[in-house]
Amino acid sequence: MLYDKLFFMLLILLAISCKNKTKVMLPQMVFVKGGSFEMGQATPDTNSNIKRIGARPVHEVVLQGFYMGKFEVTNAEYVLFLNDKLARIDEFEYWIDIPLSKCIPDTAKGKFYVEQKYKNHPVVGVTWYGADNYCRWLSAKTGQYYRLPTEAEWEYAARDRGKSHTYAGSNYLDEIAWYRENTRKVNEVGAKQANGLGLHDMTGNVQEWCFDWYDKVFYIHSKKNNPINYAPTGFKCVRGGSWASAAKYCKVVNRLSDLPLDGSNRVGFRIVREK
Repeated sequence: MLYDKLFFMLLILLAISCKNKTKVMLPQMVFVKGGSFEMGQATPDTNSNIKRIGARPVHEVVLQGFYMGKFEVTNAEYVLFLNDKLARIDEFEYWIDIPLSKCIPDTAKGKFYVEQKYKNHPVVGVTWYGADNYCRWLSAKTGQYYRLPTEAEWEYAARDRGKSHTYAGSNYLDEIAWYRENTRKVNEVGAKQANGLGLHDMTGNVQEWCFDWYDKVFYIHSKKNNPINYAPTGFKCVRGGSWASAAKYCKVVNRLSDLPLDGSNRVGFRIVREK
């Protein structure tokens, strides 16, 4: 990530020199203390196709500390990014699938808006590139380094720094998640119980983009310290299960993937800020 950090520092310096006054909603962040944990699942799980989605073998991972968004990025936060980027309207199709989103273009006023009742819902329809560019934009606006979580960071935080819960912070799905059995739609962030670190909706509501490229055999050759899969595979990692997921696909060790240019009404994201 060295080159990414250098790129972000240049953006930050440019933003400061320009004294850009665009409004930004600063996300609530939770510090996740670094440490080690056993990532993945030890035994096959025929009920959830765990073998097919690459959660084996279990392997030790050591991570540095980081800050993670307490909630998934909301429509109210994301629409500020879209409106600040109106000059690059040609890129919107790469960032968000408008028919799936609650960020609605108002052609008469030349900007996006969100209905009040959806402002605190997680943004959906956003592509991996739309999530990544939001992080770059927020970094430039604030002078701090925001990015998508790595897959290892996501699982470590979801599991309360590596505990053996079935879901994010609990073995009882209805306590902490919106999923197929208790909803038929995306819900406001933070309505369900947080995990032990204070992170909401790590399981359910919407699946979340991660930084890594997806490789079903990555765990076989993953490095121990701060692992990241930089090798392009055509698919990006998605974690967490969604409002439309069956319980078996909400398990915290499950690994899924999607095309980085695809938007979905089941996929959003949350952000990480480096310590």
